Amino acid sequence: MLTEHDIQRRRATLEEKYGDAMTLRAKKAMGVISTDELNKYFGKEVTPVKMKTQILALLDEWKEKQPPELGKPEKKQDMEK
Repeated sequence: MLTEHDIQRRRATLEEKYGDAMTLRAKKAMGVISTDELNKYFGKEVTPVKMKTQILALLDEWKEKQPPELGKPEKKQDMEK
């Protein structure tokens, strides 16, 4: 049986070898907001850095408004009960 250390070491090796491909695959799976979609909300004069800053600020505001239990993983002990 693999230990946690073994798993982390293997993951690090895979990321080192295939990191770019894994990142690209993750981005494709997650979805990407196209430039046209962003321009619809921001306009063409807004830089990508400003867009990112605004999006993250809006997400932070949204997160603060969520109930405290939202997004918190259940503790392992609670799941076993």
